[in-house]
Amino acid sequence: MVSNYEILSHDDDFHVTWADPSRNNESWVHDRLHAPWAMPPLTQAFFVRIMDLAFDVPTVFVNNFAFMHDFGPPMTTAEVEARGPVPIWNEDFEPAVRAHCETMLTRDYASISSDDIARALPSYFDDSGRAFRLTTIVIFAFMRPTAKLIAWLEGILEGGESQAGPLVVRALQGFENRTRDAGRALQAVVDMAADRSAVATALKAGDFDAITAVDGGSEWLDALHQYTARFGWRADSWYMADIPTWAEDDRLAMTMIGRYLIDPASMPGAALARAEEARKEAIQELESLLTPEQVVQFRDLFAACEDHIAISEDRAFWQLLISGCVRAPIMELGRRFVAAGAIDEPNDIFHLSLAELQASARDPSVDRRGVVEASKTELERVRRFSPPTYIGLPPSVSKAPPDLQAVMKHLRGYGVELSTDSRRINGVAASKGRITGTARVLFGLEEAGRLQPGEIIVCRTTAPPWTSLFSIAGAVVSDGGGLLSHTAICAREYGIPAVVATQVATKQIKDGDRITVDGEKGHVLIEG
Repeated sequence: MVSNYEILSHDDDFHVTWADPSRNNESWVHDRLHAPWAMPPLTQAFFVRIMDLAFDVPTVFVNNFAFMHDFGPPMTTAEVEARGPVPIWNEDFEPAVRAHCETMLTRDYASISSDDIARALPSYFDDSGRAFRLTTIVIFAFMRPTAKLIAWLEGILEGGESQAGPLVVRALQGFENRTRDAGRALQAVVDMAADRSAVATALKAGDFDAITAVDGGSEWLDALHQYTARFGWRADSWYMADIPTWAEDDRLAMTMIGRYLIDPASMPGAALARAEEARKEAIQELESLLTPEQVVQFRDLFAACEDHIAISEDRAFWQLLISGCVRAPIMELGRRFVAAGAIDEPNDIFHLSLAELQASARDPSVDRRGVVEASKTELERVRRFSPPTYIGLPPSVSKAPPDLQAVMKHLRGYGVELSTDSRRINGVAASKGRITGTARVLFGLEEAGRLQPGEIIVCRTTAPPWTSLFSIAGAVVSDGGGLLSHTAICAREYGIPAVVATQVATKQIKDGDRITVDGEKGHVLIEG
């Protein structure tokens, strides 16, 4: 692969001067759906290897935001086409990804020297990239039947595009999937805490240190650790290995559980049950709009789509686990660097480049705190920047096959026109309902404590760990996403309105603004 992607300079408006001027004739895309965050140096190194090995595309960073050479999802392999995405995922790919994650989490890093861990880190990144690729090469195959069904209905229903897509995706909700499993498992831990008054009192008060000493506390902590061992190693968002996971910090889960106990109406269990009823209602509504002959054809097309959400959320689970479990060797080094006085906190290691990390592993006496502070300062400065959709030429989605274009449209929300009215934001209508409320702009899950019941999440994107907020929120608005994105799927699961693919929500909406979210028309109004 050509390696000359050097950027000589760039400014805060993302204007780039390339070492090779011909790069101006290429498209470099910012993935608002999966990688909308500014990244510290070590996360950047991890991200580059994932993109290289999973998608075979180069990456550059501007203001610490990633831009990838124009690409779509990998085309389905002949083997996937022959066997089908469901059996090959369940029988081959998912077990291989599971084995990778188990190896990463169970390897005895404490017995490995710092130098050996540091030298092995690039191979750990490469192993992660190869595992990640297995989650990508089924994308086109399992999404294509859903795109086909939506296109078929668009040609039949009177409302066309505005009616077909929302009805189909509602009809696909409520099936068993990994994210629902996580929600139910979390609900069980919440219920167990509610049944133990001393535990519930400590959680609601935020007195987490007292839980081990109160009646039933040790038993409840065992249940919590069983939950976090299963679901807690997921990264907060795709590729963001620098963010601590629930498996590492009990307080992250305890804080959310305490909020559920304070406001039982916000618990996830009831919302998940409503999704099953919504699915039945959507199917009935669809079939009522069709002739008897069309109903037969609809049921055949729909049967090919029923595994869509399950595989989508399963893939998301493993993708986030790949990003989370790479923390295990890195944090082992981080703790050692703290002990040696090179950095102040283990997680500061992500503010070192791979070369600096390897040098510190050889000689941990070198003080890296100045480097870390400079990286933190710059990351905080650019954190709320709003990167453009692309640098250079527009993405070449139109050159893809029509069915791939449809998949990309429904996954990434391509085609939304920006509003000329500064108080109106256009997007994709992702989950029905209309609500007016207070906007809570969240640039990371670590800010979740600011969200109050009924407030509207405004964010760049969400991933499965964010789902714990959906039972608290009144609605969700995101910069990225499409009808088939995780944000849209989970908003429908929890029965809250959603508008996605706005591109500009986190830029135009201020924290605390009064906004109206219309999840059927696909727009947001800033009331004041």
